[in-house]
Amino acid sequence: MVATAPTIAKRRTDAPDHSEVEHVTATIVNMRYRTFGRTGWKVSEIGYGMWGMGGWTGSDDDESLRALERAIALGCNFFDTAWAYGQGRASSCLVRCGAQHRDATMIVATKIPPKNMRWPARAESSIDETYPADHIRKLTETSLENLGVDAIDLQQFHVWSDTWADDRHWQRAVDDLKREKLVRAFGISVNRREPANVLRALETGLIDSVQVVYNVFDQSPEDELFPCCQQHDIADHRAGAVRRRQPHRHADVRVDLA
Repeated sequence: MVATAPTIAKRRTDAPDHSEVEHVTATIVNMRYRTFGRTGWKVSEIGYGMWGMGGWTGSDDDESLRALERAIALGCNFFDTAWAYGQGRASSCLVRCGAQHRDATMIVATKIPPKNMRWPARAESSIDETYPADHIRKLTETSLENLGVDAIDLQQFHVWSDTWADDRHWQRAVDDLKREKLVRAFGISVNRREPANVLRALETGLIDSVQVVYNVFDQSPEDELFPCCQQHDIADHRAGAVRRRQPHRHADVRVDLA
């Protein structure tokens, strides 16, 4: 996730053919911080999206730990994981790293998968198929255990359809988790290419942040979503802001550097 990138110095080496991996080295000169909406948290402008640590891209846990160590050393303090990232595997890497940096500020966001495990969300799916109240609580309790914490900084729905916005069951479940201090804030990860498919949920007053794809190729969140977030003091953290493609032995893999 990137809000606005800090000053970066880059060096690129041209690959002789398509079989070579493009090498980019970047040195962050200084990390900047922003207020995360109405939560008041001071978060690094570059956050660490941890989907690649879930195991399905052939990730190595030791390499993941080294990457996390480097991110912390450079001033990153916002880490976005999810139960779906290896059914807690990415979260376990973060816990192992955090145990070595108990004095570091680490703001952790995680996500609840839809009960029907379908991405992206579909309008025809009911809230009982995706986010019934007992599922919201169960997966939050699972994430609390995986992260080894008493409260989650930012819990999020991993998919969303605004056809569910008026349902009182999810609203009550989220409100209960906040009231019981099991989560400090709650957010929604917006479906790709559907940045307006969350506006009604934001009007409930229960949503503190949105995660949305925003980059040089897709700036549609500027039309309605960002103005709505600004109006309600809702934080936005932006996925896919810096992206490159690299060859993979078995598939073409897009690597999010944000």
